Amino acid sequence: MLRAGAVFVAVLLTVIASGSAIFAQAAPPRPGITVQGRGAVRRPADVVRFVIVVGNRQTPASAFSGADALVAALKRAGIADAAIANPLNNIVSAQSFLSIVGSMRKPTPDKVRELVAAVEAALPANAVTIQSVNFMLGLDDCTEAEGVATRAAMDDARARAGRVAEAAHVELAAPLAISEFSASAVCPTKPDPSPLGNQQFDPFSAGSSLDVLISVTSSVTFGIR
Repeated sequence: MLRAGAVFVAVLLTVIASGSAIFAQAAPPRPGITVQGRGAVRRPADVVRFVIVVGNRQTPASAFSGADALVAALKRAGIADAAIANPLNNIVSAQSFLSIVGSMRKPTPDKVRELVAAVEAALPANAVTIQSVNFMLGLDDCTEAEGVATRAAMDDARARAGRVAEAAHVELAAPLAISEFSASAVCPTKPDPSPLGNQQFDPFSAGSSLDVLISVTSSVTFGIR
């Protein structure tokens, strides 16, 4: 009988201990200040990928009889991977389009403008005109730039939280939680016609830059005391 009672007491103590652990886990979160810090850095593009769309109002076969000349002109301009994409026929406007794609290493604004001029000079004389020009910028390695932007975002978050703490008459403590995301979705290490992680360049706009912008936003919760 005594042994059974001892077992009962042991079980009861185990339940009480478990309840204490559960109670401890349910404790309210530590007070803190949550802010968003932002950091950004620019780096010259290592590569630019272009998509130049030309077209006219004739059938694809006759409209782009000079397609080979366009590619040859670009290759002479130093675009080794210049190529013609498949023609696209717009049935609504009866207009045919052709995309010329390629990439340039270590681009400069002058080099890009020379590229566009080479395309214009090589256009066949059958009413074919440039419809649009898109340039996507990319970096070979974003590690260094992302590190600089991340540190800038944390410094900005700490400064913002410090101002809030001063206004609230509390002292800022170490970070309790940090969440980070990039405003440009992904680091543009591989230029692609998709807009994700790439930035556009307008060679005809004054002041256009071939710099890649890497931006980081960090949501930081600082403890207070």
